[in-house]
Amino acid sequence: LIELKLNINGFKINGIVDTGATDNYISNRLIESLHLQIDNDDVESKVMIANNSQIEVLGSISISLGIG
Repeated sequence: LIELKLNINGFKINGIVDTGATDNYISNRLIESLHLQIDNDDVESKVMIANNSQIEVLGSISISLGIG
C-alpha cells in the first residue's frame, strides 16, 4: 500500500493506493463531501473488505485525479 496526497476534482485529500487491487473504492461520505455524482445504472453488487464483511457498491463515479 502506498499513502499519497491526492487531488480529486480540486479537493486535496490523503489516500492509499493498493497497486494490487483490481478496483478502487471510496466511501459514500467522501463522495458527498466532494460533491461527486454516482452513476448507479445496473449496479447490483457487493464487495468483501479487509475484515471479511461485505459492503454494497452504490455505483461508479468519474473523477480527475492528481497525485502530489
